[in-house]
Amino acid sequence: MEMIKYKILFTMTPPFNPNDGGVQRTTFKLGKKFTELGHEVFYFSLSNEGNIKADYGKLLHAMHRNRADNHLNLKELKKILNEVKPDFVINQMPYEVKLAKCLADERQLLNYVLLGCLRNSLFSVKNNIEEIYEEKVPSFLYKLIDHKLGYQLLLLLHRFRHRKQLKRILDLHDKFILLTPPNRKELNYFVGNYKNDKTLVIPNSIPFVEKNDTKKEQIILHVGRLNIAQKRSELLLEFWDKVYKQLEGWEFVIVGDGMYKEKMEQIIEEKKLLNIKLVGYQKPEIWYKKAPIFVMTSAFEGFPNVILEAQSYGSVPVAFNSYDALPWIVNDKQDAVLIEPFNIDQFSSAVMRLVKDVDTLEQMNKKAKLNASKFVIDAVSKKWIALFDELNR
Repeated sequence: MEMIKYKILFTMTPPFNPNDGGVQRTTFKLGKKFTELGHEVFYFSLSNEGNIKADYGKLLHAMHRNRADNHLNLKELKKILNEVKPDFVINQMPYEVKLAKCLADERQLLNYVLLGCLRNSLFSVKNNIEEIYEEKVPSFLYKLIDHKLGYQLLLLLHRFRHRKQLKRILDLHDKFILLTPPNRKELNYFVGNYKNDKTLVIPNSIPFVEKNDTKKEQIILHVGRLNIAQKRSELLLEFWDKVYKQLEGWEFVIVGDGMYKEKMEQIIEEKKLLNIKLVGYQKPEIWYKKAPIFVMTSAFEGFPNVILEAQSYGSVPVAFNSYDALPWIVNDKQDAVLIEPFNIDQFSSAVMRLVKDVDTLEQMNKKAKLNASKFVIDAVSKKWIALFDELNR
């Protein structure tokens, strides 16, 4: 039976650049695979700058500033929708109200299926409300809310606002794609069983699993943006300060950039931490190949692609078990090590055990690849095509 060919349009607010962020990489991987399968793929970015050439499919983007806040950009999007006449629109930014409403309105005229995609944990604020507000509000205001009742009130307010946002997403989209089964529990916390029939799970993907056994070196690796509120980057230095004197011959490589990078460099200098390198933003594959251990200190993530990317090269993640999706993605004590948040002593000890137990580390390197193989794009794209076929009946 010949496969039906579809027209698929992705919408997003950041620039289309596969090397920039998780949403962009996910969009690129799906677009590439859909194109290879013979579907027509289009991308529309609401950013008028920073877009790069799309090698798979056709890239279209806004011509004016201010993204969805500029009615001229939404007018351009409507024009493109009428020209492309897509079968499916995959909205990577369902929280962007003006974008979602525009897509929902045009759907009434063009009869496409509108799919909204979750791209982060729904509990990112709930589980980290103290740290987030400490960073967000001025210190004199923070003193007024820095107590149990204050946080309870903030949480009630957040729950009310987020419930409204999520119900609007469910109202405007035909389906809401969650990243992992635990996201259902998170969604129910806010909206109960409201339009539960609209939700389904399709995880993120990785391009491939490295088939060859790469020669590992004495490198511990971290890849990601450098900030405190989400990534807890300050804990990377606390970890290394505890272990580096005991890890003769080992090096800690941090790949990434962000607001906290300059401060990290300052701390490294002040504490005279040795054998640590901040190499900045670059493609991490060369480091995945070399590093047998990958560390991550995030307080929350939606679906951390970097953990599976590391596993796909046989690098074993050590991470804080700080969000519900993680123990679904990896398997504690088999292909990863999950630590009580944010116990830096346990975290450091876990890395030390892996370094010293070569046989266990090698076994976990192999199991990491095996786990990553469940998330390769060939497998994940089949879930998308099955959804398209079902909705096309």
